[in-house]
Amino acid sequence: MSNPLSRRRFLASTAATGLALAAGASAAPTTHPSIGWNGADKKQLNLGIIGVGGRGFDHVREIKPIPNANVIALCDVDSTHLPPALQHYPHATTYIDFRDPTAGG
Repeated sequence: MSNPLSRRRFLASTAATGLALAAGASAAPTTHPSIGWNGADKKQLNLGIIGVGGRGFDHVREIKPIPNANVIALCDVDSTHLPPALQHYPHATTYIDFRDPTAGG
């Protein structure tokens, strides 16, 4: 019997994954802040933002200046919130339902 992915379960697993990644990143060796990153060390972090209206739009704007962040997906059940977010990330795929594997917007 298949167990559908609930929003609560999705958020819990996403939070657990984020904590695991953060713990791994904090254990990794880092360069001194004054040295910065060189091209060989640069890694790209692909992100998706679920909920891009209201406070979610603040996340859209706050992620923009992070040099290694690459927003590849935007999702909101209210499709009117997607166009302003797409102005910041025009190449992102849009979704109306985070459970839908196909683009929705």
